[in-house]
Amino acid sequence: MGITSREIVVDKAFKFKKRIDELRSKEYYSDEPKTLINLFDKVVVKISQSIEHIKKDDVILIKRINLLLSFYHLCLDEIEHIEANNVPVEMLPIFAEILKKFNVKTTLVFRPNPLYNYSYYPISRHMNEINKSQGYPELKTEDEIAVISFPSSEKTNSLMHCTFSHEVGHHLNEFLGIADEIEPKVLKLIDKNLMKKYAKKYLESLKKTSARIGNTEVTLDKFILEEHVIDRKTGEIGKILRNWLDEIISDTIALYLFGPAFLFSIAEFAISRQDFKKYTENHPPIFIRLKNLLNCLEEMELAESLDEYKHVLKRLKVYKKISKETFETTKMTMSNIENMILQRTIIASFDPAKEMIKKSLDLPSKVFNFSDVKHTIIALRNLIPGNEVLTEKSTSRPIDAISILNAAWIVRINFINELYSQLPKMAKKEVRNILNELTLKSLDLQAFHSKMVKKN
Repeated sequence: MGITSREIVVDKAFKFKKRIDELRSKEYYSDEPKTLINLFDKVVVKISQSIEHIKKDDVILIKRINLLLSFYHLCLDEIEHIEANNVPVEMLPIFAEILKKFNVKTTLVFRPNPLYNYSYYPISRHMNEINKSQGYPELKTEDEIAVISFPSSEKTNSLMHCTFSHEVGHHLNEFLGIADEIEPKVLKLIDKNLMKKYAKKYLESLKKTSARIGNTEVTLDKFILEEHVIDRKTGEIGKILRNWLDEIISDTIALYLFGPAFLFSIAEFAISRQDFKKYTENHPPIFIRLKNLLNCLEEMELAESLDEYKHVLKRLKVYKKISKETFETTKMTMSNIENMILQRTIIASFDPAKEMIKKSLDLPSKVFNFSDVKHTIIALRNLIPGNEVLTEKSTSRPIDAISILNAAWIVRINFINELYSQLPKMAKKEVRNILNELTLKSLDLQAFHSKMVKKN
């Protein structure tokens, strides 16, 4: 027996149904995980129908259903890691409001991740892509569902969870097709002179290897045209740039939605890893991401509002210093040339990306009311949840959630020593946890207050 065994496939389908039933019996923080489970429940019916048509000698169909079930078992892993008591539910209304504002009807499911990282997984989109490319009608779904994961060890770290906005930025980028529209323009920005230098270096490296044709020994560079090297490398770099573009766009959207709070969260998260020039095919180095975010922050004219917070300004200087890192060098190795091409091209994409984001999202020039931020700062410094202000008519008005998060970050950076002195018998870690708990309480009260205001 193997993957061509009908009995194996039937057993895997039975276990799939059993896993869904077990997940359905759990308690969750909201209806979103149940939506995800219902999606898979519909799939059970479709797969069962497919299995009914399998004949013992139909090897191709048996393999097909087996691969389909394997994919779904992987997807179910996303649900099994969802734990009600480990999700910061106080922050979730923020993202529900953002999606509603942009008329995005996707269900976002948040789950803790045993890995120390944030991630975005558009389950239903991947299903439809596989159906389109491989012809699996069982995978077709009209539901729009995406999973956002976060470090499980940071459950109550509301300040770091501002990074959620980057993952939501990914979804808005995909939903609105922002990167798709910019990508052709970005590829035109690739430095052609540097690309020619790369091709020349590559062909020079081939001169060290030769092949014998008859009685003649010929170096390998004679078999490859410079144009071929340029075309191939442009394609490779283009794939990396597309991934980097997605990250830059998601960062920019997150900053426009959350203001400095996102910059602080992503910078502090990245700085803990220290290697500012390290990059992958999917993610640009942190120095390039910070360069883009600081440019956006300057354009948003928020720096003046932060002038009175000297420790915040010091922290921004640290970010600025990191952003001045560069791949530029006089050493023209192939690796250095490739890095310079990537750097120059992605930096040249900042402005067209910002223009397209503004056009697509129709964002306001100001992301929050800074007077509300200051009010919340005072409240949090006094260990009071800052979620409302009194109006001239002596009635209370809720402060928006983004202002609360920005205030909490300013307190965390600028006034944390003040909190340490107020709570001398507590370890510094405990004081930071108190600030996180106060922030979550402020968000919880703000959401409740906002609902009450709407009802009245």
